[in-house]
Amino acid sequence: MSERLSPQRQHIPQDACCGTHLEPPELFCDDDQMTLCGKCLQSQEHKHHIVYGIQEAAEKYRKLFQEILNTLRKKLEVAKSILVDEHERMIMVQRLSGLGRENMNKLKESEVRVSEQICSLERMTTELERKCGEPALALLQSARYSLERGESLLLQCLEPAHITDLSLCQIRGMSQMLKVFQQGGGEGDKVAISLTLIFALWSVEFLKLKAIPTFEVEIQNFPCKSI
Repeated sequence: MSERLSPQRQHIPQDACCGTHLEPPELFCDDDQMTLCGKCLQSQEHKHHIVYGIQEAAEKYRKLFQEILNTLRKKLEVAKSILVDEHERMIMVQRLSGLGRENMNKLKESEVRVSEQICSLERMTTELERKCGEPALALLQSARYSLERGESLLLQCLEPAHITDLSLCQIRGMSQMLKVFQQGGGEGDKVAISLTLIFALWSVEFLKLKAIPTFEVEIQNFPCKSI
């Protein structure tokens, strides 16, 4: 194995060498999330652990990052749509009398909550985009931590504010409402994410909510956790 991987050694910085054996890293222990040299692999500590070659491990995590990244982008667009919708509803409520202060407070709280989620989604998207473009050793640093943070954001549900006296809101056209549901779960390379996009049309003519068909964008499933 060392002869097969030896051409890569010239690209490995000195400070990346194994601290115990001072050998270049050739392997990655998925259990301990650390790089190993050939001698480390022979120790009892990693005897029963899942171990990959550096490049193999990097490609595995790059693929997982990309899956989460794709769904984060979809969720980010949905969050932005909800924020625009909440702002429009807020303007309508301000123009109407009789809805009361409670509805306005709910809309303001929802606007703040969704804005915070947008910031978190944008930061995570930027981080994963950077990770996907990194070389193998850099990508594997804190790989599982980045993966878990991305998954955590996808477990949070997005939904607009629920206001009372909805029939009095003269909302023109379509008002998007969305919830993200995830069910099931997994770990390692069985990362799964589920998005269910729900759109609703608010009809002023009949003063009632008319649902339009839902559709799903699904990689796999995760349990849903409300914010």
